[in-house]
This record gives sequence, C-alpha cells and structure tokens, in this order.
Amino acid sequence: MRYNKKILMIATTVMLGAGCVGLMGAMKYQNVKTEASDLKESDVAKVGVDVSSGSMEGETPSEGERKMDKEIIEKYNYKGYEISFIRYKDPKTGEYLSDKVKSRDYDYKKTFRDIIDKTENGNWKFMFECLKGKKDMITADIDWRIDNSKLVNEKYYGKLIRVWNIHFGIEDQDSPLNVAYFVTDVESGKYTHISMNSKIDWMLTSGNMSDKVKAEFKKYEKLCADKTKMNKCVKESVAKIKKQIKELYGINIVKEVKKDYYTHEYISNNLTTFGSITFNGKTDDGRKITVDYDVEGDYINNWDYKY
Repeated sequence: MRYNKKILMIATTVMLGAGCVGLMGAMKYQNVKTEASDLKESDVAKVGVDVSSGSMEGETPSEGERKMDKEIIEKYNYKGYEISFIRYKDPKTGEYLSDKVKSRDYDYKKTFRDIIDKTENGNWKFMFECLKGKKDMITADIDWRIDNSKLVNEKYYGKLIRVWNIHFGIEDQDSPLNVAYFVTDVESGKYTHISMNSKIDWMLTSGNMSDKVKAEFKKYEKLCADKTKMNKCVKESVAKIKKQIKELYGINIVKEVKKDYYTHEYISNNLTTFGSITFNGKTDDGRKITVDYDVEGDYINNWDYKY
C-alpha cells in the first residue's frame, strides 16, 4: 500500500561476468523501480538490493508524504460507480512514479466490475453505497511491491512485482468515505490484499450510531468473559473465513497456523476493540495468509496473501 511509506534510498552492486561493476550510492525512489526491475534476475540473486535505509517495500510514497501530480488517464463507469485510472508524476522532474498499462496486463476494469458485483451480493454493500454516483472517489494505479520471501538481512534478492492498487474513497483514515483498498497482481488479476473498514469503525466514523456501537462492545465483553462461548465464536468465524476466502477470491485455505500471541487475551482484545478475529493460515499452494474477520459485520475486512 502507499500508506506510511518513506522515500526509499538504495545502493546496489552488480556482478557481471568475471569482473564486477559497482553501482554505489543512493538513488531517488522513482529510480528504484527502474533499476531493480531492469537488472538481470541472476545478477539480483547474487548481490541483492539494499533496502535497509528506507521502506521494506518498493511502493510509491503517499501523496501526503510527497507532493505529486495526479494525472487521470481514463474514466470508467459501472452500475453507478466511477473509477479513474491515474498515474503519479513528480512535479519537479516530470518523471512518472507509477507505471503505465501494458498489453499483457489484466484489465483493471474487470477487477472493478468484480468488486462491485461482490459488493452488491455481500454484507459490506452499505459502505460502498456512499460512493455511488460520486466523482473522483475511486482510483486505480499500477505500483510495485517486493516478494518478502526474497528479503534477507535487509537486502532484496528478487524482481519488483507490479500490482494494481484500487482505492475506494478518500485517504482520510477517520472518514466513513475511506471505504476500502484492493491490491491485485497486474498480469494475472489475482487478489493479493484487501483492506476495508470494519462495521464498528464505519459506525464510529459515521457519527450517528454510537448507541449501537456501545451495545456491541458490551456484547463482546460478555462473550469474551465466557471462554466456551468465545471459542465457539472463533470456531464459527474461522469456518466463515475459509468459506468467504474461497468463494470470493478463489483461495483455498488448508491449514490454520496459530501464532505464539494467539491467546485468549489477544482474541478478547481484538473482539472488544475492533469487533474482529484474526486468522493465520496456509493455502493449498503453500503460501501464508492473514485474515481479519469482522464478526459484527459478518465479512472479511482485511486479508493479505503473501507472495
């Protein structure tokens, strides 16, 4: 994601043939994507790219962290929702900080339609409806990420991964119009990450449902005080997580991975603070997945599918 990212400075050393050519020193963020992406994979695998001086991910900084020109490339409407494909540009250098569409890329409009269709049939429809008919509230752009499995001792030994960022709403974290954020693989269209407001968060920020929020908090306090009831709630939620992840995103979870911190106190805190339960697991292709399930809203409000 583009939130809370610093400008990344890197130093690289590339080994070529019998000799070696040193590319030492710091490069500005917008060059990281080009330099790391253009290097031969065998060279990157040998020496890596040093990311110790900044963010651990090759992602575009947020607009709040550096002023960027936002250029609208095209707009598309579907069922009353409008999305804009945008590119970010450094106003000083004129260089683009986000990528352009390539012929082999999965069409972001297909993903957009898929999200809207799932919204209309899902329990989070109420949140998205506040964006219906509004202009410049839904955007898509192409960004870069790293494969965390190839990050060793703050050096990255892989190629940067191009992803679609699809953002629903404004960037103000405390607004009910900050609805959701989706990340998909650019070439395959496969979902890799989503983040949505929990129902309790949405009720709090909407400002007109405080009594209902208080009632939910009290309900969870009573639930967590009874371990038997809480364990039953967790078991039912895990079953719903697996079902929704498979039906909505085509990902099959085959194993639950209980972390050291996955205790009664941890679960109780999540329920009474966020109204959600956290699940860690592995998929049938051996990848790790972390899911936050909104118990009150009966939907997944956050998940991350590890590369």
